Amino acid sequence: MLRLPKRAHAIGTLGCVVALVLCGAGTLAADERLPMEAIRLRYEAPAGCPLTDAFSAQVFVRTTHARVAADGERARTFVVRIAVSPGKADGQVTIRDLDDSVSTRKVRGRTCEEVALALALVTALAIDPTASMSPVPTELPQTPPPPPPPEDAAPEADVQGPVDAGAREVDATTPPRVVSDAAAPAPASVVPIPFAAASIAARTTLYPDVAAQGGLAFGVELDRGGLLSPEVRALFVGAFADEATTPLGRARYTYIGGRVDACPLRLRMAAVLDVRPCVALEAGQFSARGLDIGDAQRSSKLWLEVAALARARYRPGVGALFVELDTSLEIPLIRDRYIVDPPGAVIFRAPPLGVSGAIGVGWEWR
Repeated sequence: MLRLPKRAHAIGTLGCVVALVLCGAGTLAADERLPMEAIRLRYEAPAGCPLTDAFSAQVFVRTTHARVAADGERARTFVVRIAVSPGKADGQVTIRDLDDSVSTRKVRGRTCEEVALALALVTALAIDPTASMSPVPTELPQTPPPPPPPEDAAPEADVQGPVDAGAREVDATTPPRVVSDAAAPAPASVVPIPFAAASIAARTTLYPDVAAQGGLAFGVELDRGGLLSPEVRALFVGAFADEATTPLGRARYTYIGGRVDACPLRLRMAAVLDVRPCVALEAGQFSARGLDIGDAQRSSKLWLEVAALARARYRPGVGALFVELDTSLEIPLIRDRYIVDPPGAVIFRAPPLGVSGAIGVGWEWR
């Protein structure tokens, strides 16, 4: 069961929690019309501590402005961890906002139940500044404690390190205290996010005139919650056929190819806007055929180029839909000449440097 601590200790804990939340969140006016917020709760505690359901009940019973987020829904995440050692318990809640900013609150008490109750209040107040701070007794089961060691067995070493390594030891009779550590990093985790996107682009390297190109991409983002969140995608492209007119006749061009983009970094400009620097390698087949030219032939050659690009991704809040805008600098590695012979006049050769721009829409599977 999740029991209330003794009255004196409960008052000390709640006072520290209220001061911590108000300092960490700033001055917030009570508003009974707060919107319902979708959240995710992750709770880790050793045997003998309240179960996950008990902790969740302590959070949701204090506020009517929170609900459990659905699968794939963007939501703030609250990661709660409790560690127990002889005579004391340490706990912390790490809050990851939608813009990937992180804040951490730490609590120390004499028992796991005492710390769990304080962390539930910290979580509820972080969601809703008007949450109830009244003690809420809840009768829910606890995880069973581990079996005692045999009487003749040597005591096991304490492999559970303290949560707050820099904190002084607290006597068992000392009321629990709350420590703010907003700069503490969140535990490293990698969340793969597959996606698909369709795009249309304008390029200056493929044809004598600006070429219009369509593309279909499949990729995955490895979300690490920070700057180093790489993304890789495979893009299948095809340029719409184009014709160029020269004094010697006309020529028709087509292109089909594939490209691999690697984007190691993610710059979070806002909660709904990311910018990524990327590099790309593209290979394909470029074809040209003469029109209105005597003995006209069709020629197909390998196309190979590298590119550096910047990609902005905007999420408008419609499910997992996103909109992308790319701009790139392209360097062809193969620059074949296409000529009319005789007299050997060059009708097209790819420039040494070109630019392109693209816009696309896609969907993420979070």
